[in-house]
Amino acid sequence: MPVLAKFRTGFIWALGVAAAPLGHAQAADPPAGDAVPDAILNAPAQVDVNRLPGNGALTGTTMLGTDFESLPRQHDLAVPIRGARDPVNLMRFYVDSRAQWRATPDVYLFSSIKGSVLSGYSFASPSLGNLSERLDTRELYVRWHAAPQMFVDVGRINVNNGVGVSYNPTDFFKEHASVDTLTHDYASWTNDRLGSVMLRIEKVFETGTISALYSPKLADPAAVRQFTSGGGLQLGRTNFAQRFLVKVNHDFGEGVSPELLFYHEASRWKFGFNLTTNINQASTYFLEWAGGNELSFANEAFQYGVATGTFAAGSTNFAGAGAASFRNKLSTGVNYTTQSKLNVMLSYNYNQAGLSRAEWNRWFAAGRPGAPGAVLASQEYWYMRTYGAQVRELAGRQTVFLRIEQANFLIHDLTFAAFVLADAETNSYLINAGLDYKVNDRWRVQVTGEKDLGKRQSEFGSDSTSGEYLVSLKYYL
Repeated sequence: MPVLAKFRTGFIWALGVAAAPLGHAQAADPPAGDAVPDAILNAPAQVDVNRLPGNGALTGTTMLGTDFESLPRQHDLAVPIRGARDPVNLMRFYVDSRAQWRATPDVYLFSSIKGSVLSGYSFASPSLGNLSERLDTRELYVRWHAAPQMFVDVGRINVNNGVGVSYNPTDFFKEHASVDTLTHDYASWTNDRLGSVMLRIEKVFETGTISALYSPKLADPAAVRQFTSGGGLQLGRTNFAQRFLVKVNHDFGEGVSPELLFYHEASRWKFGFNLTTNINQASTYFLEWAGGNELSFANEAFQYGVATGTFAAGSTNFAGAGAASFRNKLSTGVNYTTQSKLNVMLSYNYNQAGLSRAEWNRWFAAGRPGAPGAVLASQEYWYMRTYGAQVRELAGRQTVFLRIEQANFLIHDLTFAAFVLADAETNSYLINAGLDYKVNDRWRVQVTGEKDLGKRQSEFGSDSTSGEYLVSLKYYL
């Protein structure tokens, strides 16, 4: 089949499957990730039930999108890439559908599905190639209002945790779940990802909630890949281990809202704590901490590669052997918003399992051309970096994040946003800036530019790309 014909067939297939649930849906804002829609949370005690959707009502959104992305290559790499490299230019077509259906007064069905076609291309040869067709069932679950302010959920659910703005140590279900591993859009890291199949029970009180969930192991861990294709549930990315989570939060008033988390996976416990408190009317302080026994980041990546068949069991471990030990992870900072809709977020992020300056240097020395075992060291190094993007973990030990956003920038409905992510171990930087224009209720246009800065032997200076440039067009049905 010719390439373009195959592309058209695949895109129509993805469009039809993903948009079908919303053929007769009413327009509504999609719920964000793990949020409980207010109409469901408050019904029937605190809301006029006559205003709620009737039985059989279907609400949701469907969005069509096109992305054009350029990823200029970094040529003078501290650790060369062996073999073929990823495409420099990417074109993505997708349809994003989110819906909720009220089957009975106490039963809701939620769905979140994304069908996409990704292709690499070059301006010299504009024909599309290397097609990757995907259908991601991000969420599909049933919610039962079992008792007053008590809910039972069953199905694939995207569970988000954490109050941090660029790093979430307590977001225990983020690993391997991201639909798009290339983006640095932090909102999409929580919303645009695969949920896990689970049973969740949640009890809502006047000043807090308590929830417990169980997610069974349904498949062996999936291999790490930069680009994936196909459909199915991809359970190897979401249900690769038996997991439990208990979460308790309480609102003490005056903006003070602590949360405790108790998480169990693969015979190991992890603990988490989230806190937000108002500094004044414009500023909020946040703190997010997690701790538990685990391997170093580099060793964890290598062991996952062995477990999934990427590396042979007897391969040299350039990450260095080491037993699991208790390690701390932290994200803390402030969020400041003015009446003119200027928002500033500053955070300090720490991962005790991440690479120190000395450990980065050892990788650069092991992977340099001519070094003993350089070929295998290079493979392990780039696998580690791809693994980090897929599990959404800090590769380095310390980062500082600053983000500025201004709504109605220069003109109405134009939003400007920029951030700097600084690696404190290697003194390198990721700088990102973009414009998001809401043309009308149907159309949105986004333009984003990103640049890696740093010495050749630094976290961002040694990346395979020197930056990212993205143009995105979205249409809401």
